[in-house]
Parts: sequence; structure tokens; C-alpha cells
Amino acid sequence: MALPASGTLSLNEIHIEAGGTTATEAGINDADIRGLISKSSGVEMSFNEWYGASAFLTLTAQSNTIVSNFSSSITATTPSFAAGDIAIVTIWKLSSTNSSFPTTPTGFTSIGSATADGYISNKGGNTYYYHRMRTCYKVLAAGDTSITSSSNGSNMMSVEVYRPSTTITTVAAQDVATTSSNTINCSASSVATIAFGASGRTTSTPVHTWGAGPTVNQALTYLRAGSYVQGASPSDVTWSSTSLTSGQFRTIFTSGYLEVS
Repeated sequence: MALPASGTLSLNEIHIEAGGTTATEAGINDADIRGLISKSSGVEMSFNEWYGASAFLTLTAQSNTIVSNFSSSITATTPSFAAGDIAIVTIWKLSSTNSSFPTTPTGFTSIGSATADGYISNKGGNTYYYHRMRTCYKVLAAGDTSITSSSNGSNMMSVEVYRPSTTITTVAAQDVATTSSNTINCSASSVATIAFGASGRTTSTPVHTWGAGPTVNQALTYLRAGSYVQGASPSDVTWSSTSLTSGQFRTIFTSGYLEVS
């Protein structure tokens, strides 16, 4: 339960919110108490800074963008963010030459990649198409104003930004899958979670179905990316996307969730 937003506030109340036992020794400079408002050791603090503070981490969608181009790389200007926010990025590529996956942007962690090769018949024979997709994340720093991946061919990039209520210490990917449907087992976690799903294909925009949410659901022709924030009691989320498997018209998928604490 969050601390009151106004009125009298005692060190004992703050200590309990931070996980301490009532009427036991505590100091305003204790790490757990400072952690409620993300303060460094020894800095000046006043009690009214703890109004509304909560020990439970919450995540709030801040901004998102989706871009496309036809070149050897793709860059997105990072939408509205602050240092400490979490970005989830999905890059989809279609090329007529066999090539590698889109590169992981600098400082990001790759959490899922998918591939499918297809062809279309024409008078000269078969023209092959190579689908590649990568999903990754990063805790953003102040200088992360743009995000770039090397990726020849036709490219699309989705960026979704989430803000934690307090300074985070860990982000970990879980239950990552590359299938057209997945029960994302968020209930295995006791921390805040972001379930994500993305799919790409070469005919029209893929269609996603979520059992709950999503918080963000954005699409550009050939790419759809979505994510769903879970709070104090994470639960399983079902996710699925339409699938095409004939010729060049193939669909690729990534899904899973991030644990944030």
C-alpha cells in the first residue's frame, strides 16, 4: 500500500512501506527507505518527498514509434523518454538476398529472433525472400536519443518506452517463444512484468489477439508489435497472431515477457 499523499507522515510508516517491522530501529538514510524515492546516500531529504511513495514497482507506458525504410540500416528517433526508462524494440526485415538478422542496436539485449524463407514464382523462375526479425530491450540512458540497426532490404522498427515508478535494478527476459501463439507465463513472477508480442509478414498487417491488454498496440504495414503491463499480481497472458505459410507470404513471431525489479 502506498504512503499517504498528504498529512502527517512518520518515519515508522515509511519504514513499514519499505518492508521493515513496525517500531523497529530505522534511519532516513537507510538504503531501503531511500529506495522508495530513489535517493542516493547522504543527500538532503525532507519527509514530504515520501508522500505517495510505494514499495511496489509500477510501469507506465510513456511513448512509442514505428518507422520504415529501404536501405542498409534503419534508425528511429527515440520517442519521449527519461534515463531509466525501458525500451522494447522490434526490427523486421525482408530482403531478396540471403543475409543475417538485423543487428542488435548498441547497448540493447536481444531477447528473441525469428526467421522464415519464402519464394514467389515468376517467368524467370523463383525469386526468394528472406524474413528476419529481432526483439530486444534496454534500460535507456540520457544519451539514447536514437536507435539504429544495420539491416539491408525493407526494414521496419517498433519502439515502445515504459517508465518504472522507482529506480530499477534488474530486467530479465522470460518465456520467449517464436511460435504463432503462446501462453506467456507471467504468473511465475512476483515482480512487475511487460508481456510482449510481435509478428511480421509480407502481405498486409498481421493481426494480434491478446487475452488481456495490450497497453501498446501499434502497426505499420507488414509489422505489428504490442505489449501489456502487469501489476502487483501478474497472471498468464495468451497471445496469438495470424499465420501465413505459402510462398513468400510467411509470418514470423516473437513473444515473451520482461521481469522488472
